[in-house]
Amino acid sequence: MKTRNRRKGRPPKFVSDPNGRPIVGLSYNKANSCYYATYSKPRVYFGTNLADALFKFRQWENKQAIEEPYMEISLPSPLGSEGTKIVTWSECYGDPPVIAAAYAGESALIPENIFLEMARNFTLKDTINAARKLGIPELARMEDLPPLEPPLPLDDVLVT
Repeated sequence: MKTRNRRKGRPPKFVSDPNGRPIVGLSYNKANSCYYATYSKPRVYFGTNLADALFKFRQWENKQAIEEPYMEISLPSPLGSEGTKIVTWSECYGDPPVIAAAYAGESALIPENIFLEMARNFTLKDTINAARKLGIPELARMEDLPPLEPPLPLDDVLVT
């Protein structure tokens, strides 16, 4: 007779969405009135509002799923905006386009290689504007630099 491997204790009770379907991985702590990630160690809390908690939970869940290096970018608040609004930052990079979304003033995640490629293209396309926005004035004078000297031949390196 086989015994089943079961976890000790009672099963988790997940939060339900407005349609009544459980949101697997998101639970509610009645003691402090906060939503949290059920299986996180240490426990990760997402706030007291269900809509905000669900949005932050999905962001956290996506962050856990990303295995490649990623860049965290801050999304600015639009001028004249009142309250929290979702801001998107997008850039076409192959197929599909890369889109990052977060609440205004918070941050979003995009893969590091895509972010660096976009930064490189921006710098090469408009060095003066890139120097101003990045705060690196030396970039503006990059085209005035003399060309690099050719490297030493391998024979010269091995002889010395």
